[in-house]
Amino acid sequence: MNVLTFYGPKYYGFILFNSWGEKNAVVSVLVGDDDSSTISKVRQNVQHEVEKWSDVVHAKRSFGSSLYSIKTQHKSLTDSVIQYFQRCFGYALKQNKDDEKGVRNSLKSIVPHAYGDHSFCGNWCGYLKNPASYKHGGLPHGKDLTDMSLRQSLEKIIEVRTVYMTYGGTACSSQIPNSHHFSRRKHI
Repeated sequence: MNVLTFYGPKYYGFILFNSWGEKNAVVSVLVGDDDSSTISKVRQNVQHEVEKWSDVVHAKRSFGSSLYSIKTQHKSLTDSVIQYFQRCFGYALKQNKDDEKGVRNSLKSIVPHAYGDHSFCGNWCGYLKNPASYKHGGLPHGKDLTDMSLRQSLEKIIEVRTVYMTYGGTACSSQIPNSHHFSRRKHI
């Protein structure tokens, strides 16, 4: 599989793509930000299917944007709480490289964990190691969240992200160097 990692101006990825095509390399995956115009242009100019993957940085940023979009509706959703969820989201992806089911399960455990339900947590959970002294790092006063309206909103966002991250296959590819980590989506 040939993967083209793309960052920068929209036309730059297209120029690289064309130069690879001239050497008869078929690029099947374009990795980069969540800009749909680049992948659209690429798909218009090639005869084979090209998948669009988001890297972890852009996936986390997009997730954070979803959280910031509901901030005004939930007083308890502070910047530090959003950063906490973004960190958990990133951990879920990085700790489950090459494991689509692990990514899905980890993403689904984030909200319950923040609300004190550790039944879905994995071996990463500090509460499971020492329940008596556990405090959440990154949540206000180290305590569980309690705003149920916020919980419902968070669960909807996580559900959408879980489907988005795992649609069509693995969330991370073992054929990409270990220094990279990508979320996968087939169509924008």
